[in-house]
Amino acid sequence: MYWVSFAFITVLAVTGFALYRLDLGLSPVLGGYDVVRLLHAVIGYLLIPYTILHATLQWCFGRFWAIFKAQARRPHVMAGLIGLAIAAPLAAGAYFLDAV
Repeated sequence: MYWVSFAFITVLAVTGFALYRLDLGLSPVLGGYDVVRLLHAVIGYLLIPYTILHATLQWCFGRFWAIFKAQARRPHVMAGLIGLAIAAPLAAGAYFLDAV
């Protein structure tokens, strides 16, 4: 079931890149602009029910609450939190600078 999410994310990344960077000519290779746009929309809308189904199955089989048992004092969790604290302001700043 996890591989479906990886496939969805990969397809969305490739088709999104092909739609955003038309100058590279990826859309004709993938079947044309309309096909790429349709595929991106369909996979994007299928990701929503897949996420709901995944969360529901995790909840039904008792593994959903396991994600809340992570301790913030573990080194890898703390490193992730520090990375998020550094990356979030940088991403926000890049977004706002791009809008200017």
